[in-house]
Amino acid sequence: MVMKSYSIDLEVEINARKNPESVYFDSIEVPYREEFAVQKDAFIPLTSTHVKAGIDDDASWISCTILYDGEVVATHRSRGDGAKAVCEKTFRLGPG
Repeated sequence: MVMKSYSIDLEVEINARKNPESVYFDSIEVPYREEFAVQKDAFIPLTSTHVKAGIDDDASWISCTILYDGEVVATHRSRGDGAKAVCEKTFRLGPG
């Protein structure tokens, strides 16, 4: 028997200057992975990203990771009852 794991209250926001995208699910099977294409013909084409995922009652932990051009720019892991993993990245000029 294969046990399936789910995330609850998944929110993904891609704040691009052109064609921003958002995804919301009350419940979704994990691991969840989605790629978003960001047009790079604008000054700072991607201003920020935000991912929030809640833990299902049957799980012991939840995590999220944001990759930009193949590089990890944010990651978070949380455990316990009612745990939420939140990953955020703001893109700007200069270091950071």
